[in-house]
Amino acid sequence: RTDVLIGPHGADMTNAFALHAGASVVELLPPIRKGCPCTMYQQMFAAEPKVYHYTASTTNNSHATRTGPANTRGTYSSDFVVPVSVTERILEHVVTVGGRAENFRTVDFRFA
Repeated sequence: RTDVLIGPHGADMTNAFALHAGASVVELLPPIRKGCPCTMYQQMFAAEPKVYHYTASTTNNSHATRTGPANTRGTYSSDFVVPVSVTERILEHVVTVGGRAENFRTVDFRFA
């Protein structure tokens, strides 16, 4: 019954494959990338185009959460901030597409 699923890149994104035809999925790509995020989900949804796949990405490290002691390299988690204005842009686009294949085009909603 979900029309729009927004979630971070990762294993939970597989839930989008249960969406109905015409639904949209927005994959949030974290700013810290060490070999991933990859284009796996984008390619999978393109192969079975019943669900419309979008991405929202940033390279702004200040959006990421750092873990580990401050004096060590630590790691970054996939927890990051997506500004409300970006979410609004995404949802406005999804509403404009309206679940219609003729209106769909792949979009990466990049933000700083």
